[in-house]
Amino acid sequence: MRLKIATLEPYHQFAGVLFKTAADPHSPLNPFADDSAPVRRDSIRLFEELVADSRARLPNDLRAALPYLLWLYHMGIILFWIHDSSPKRARTYRLIDRTVDLLDKLISLASNPLMRPVRKRALSLVTELRDLAWVVSYY
Repeated sequence: MRLKIATLEPYHQFAGVLFKTAADPHSPLNPFADDSAPVRRDSIRLFEELVADSRARLPNDLRAALPYLLWLYHMGIILFWIHDSSPKRARTYRLIDRTVDLLDKLISLASNPLMRPVRKRALSLVTELRDLAWVVSYY
């Protein structure tokens, strides 16, 4: 995530302008739009590789959903970065540093067999909302 933000940094001034267009649900630049599907799929595919290369013991349902969830996390970080006016985007880097460890702990917790019912409900909700987002962006 730090590398992603460092790579985007030269475009920070332009990012706000782009966000205005991308935030429009009917814009082809909206990350949930059909027109953005190839870019979205490529990005999620990178997270699929990350999960596949992980040695973490993950339940199959979480392993399947995790690339999409990580993509959403990364979209949230980028949105935060767009609005970050702190020197050298220090707040964004602090957010990354604090949330990556938190994500690791949440993934471990969600992998606990005792958390299976909660995990199932949460993943079901994510799937439902994801499917709805694709439908809404189509119209």
